[in-house]
Amino acid sequence: MTARKVVPSGGGVLNMVTPLSGQYLGLQRAEVTHGVRELTLCKDKDGKIGVRVKPVNNGIFACLVIDKSPAAPAGLRFGDQILQINGQTVAGYSMDKVHDLFRKSPVNGISVVVPDRPFKRTLTLHKDSAAKNGLLTDDHLLEVEGQNVVGLKDKEV
Repeated sequence: MTARKVVPSGGGVLNMVTPLSGQYLGLQRAEVTHGVRELTLCKDKDGKIGVRVKPVNNGIFACLVIDKSPAAPAGLRFGDQILQINGQTVAGYSMDKVHDLFRKSPVNGISVVVPDRPFKRTLTLHKDSAAKNGLLTDDHLLEVEGQNVVGLKDKEV
């Protein structure tokens, strides 16, 4: 079985045929899922994972992911909806109940399931060429170099 990977290159398209195997990391990153991804978190030396949540319409959302905390490199991002913690569905839970689940979790191997972000894009921009790099007028910047910028003024960003 083979997979075709399309990679933009200098305005054209380069097709590469690669064997489909569990050993090829590029295909593992591009693995098609059922719309969710599982993150594995751990606690820091103070027993914290570095995330605050907020319930919105019976869903639980990450309203703060502290930079350089265990949650950040694990892939949890501001605005991610948390569907499960250690196999327990958290829809309808209060903020305190979710934080309590995190507190009672083991130090390592905390399983957090979040939906994929199919429309998420990462762009590398230069100050004078945002439009040339694909930034649209209705796009919203959520992070710049891993830092949450929601609510900041343009000059602060």
